Amino acid sequence: MAAISGGEAVITTATDVAGELSFDTFAKKYDMAIENIGQLKHISGALLAGKKVNVFTNKNAKKLYPELAEEQKRGMINIFSLSDFFKIYIRNKNNTKTEDLNANLRSKNIITSHIETYNIAVTDDKNVKTTPIMSPSTNIDNIESNIPIVVIDEGFSLNECSTIPSSAPILYLRPRTICAGIGCKRNMEQQPIEEALLQTLKEEGIHPLSLKCIATIPLKSDEPGIIGTAVNLNVPLKIIPTEKIEKLDISQLGIATSEFVASQTGVLSVSTACSYLASGKGEILRDKAKYKGITIALSKEKS
Repeated sequence: MAAISGGEAVITTATDVAGELSFDTFAKKYDMAIENIGQLKHISGALLAGKKVNVFTNKNAKKLYPELAEEQKRGMINIFSLSDFFKIYIRNKNNTKTEDLNANLRSKNIITSHIETYNIAVTDDKNVKTTPIMSPSTNIDNIESNIPIVVIDEGFSLNECSTIPSSAPILYLRPRTICAGIGCKRNMEQQPIEEALLQTLKEEGIHPLSLKCIATIPLKSDEPGIIGTAVNLNVPLKIIPTEKIEKLDISQLGIATSEFVASQTGVLSVSTACSYLASGKGEILRDKAKYKGITIALSKEKS
């Protein structure tokens, strides 16, 4: 029909038609990947039925996502920090000792590294302070824990956690904010490069769907392993001009340098400098991680 009329096809969902918040449209607008799209129907169904949804993120949702702030005013969603996730769904539900609870989380393949990253206190001590970001005035003890959940984060994940009710499906939205810089020896194959990148992401607690781009220098722009990795992970390859790297104050940024790399490439840093510049001079999450013939660095765009 769009082709016949000369117009553009527009796909609408039930939530769009009903005027409710549509998280698939929301994700597209803010460049987020939906990790488990099968859960979307549960979130949409709840909103269409006039039920609340709990949203967890450490981003400044009220500033970055006005739709969420509006839905919170309407009483359709609750917005919490990720530290509140633990307090609502995990903390001492069965009078579990702290050490047993932490062991239980790790045994269920839960990313416990985020406990420090997000200032999460998994503890039995009610006096331990955390830093709730979105809802400091909300009494979480009165929050329903059996309603659908939306998590907006680059890596936060809880899987197979028995303390989360089965009636509370979780939708993970992964903001594409991570830029990976890659350096490698000539003619490196794709597999070791991709494995090195995925390993580095895993070590930093970042989901691969949060990868926004891969970046390298012009000298490496024709490397089949780097090109193949970008294609396989469905992200663009950015080529960072060497003159931009040369203008960086490498020492002030605290970037590790290599005279050998400089002798081969003409710049003191490849992977970290490229990731940093590709991110718009955001936050360096991981200076170069060294693998056999490969270096990987990660930087995050500014919010």
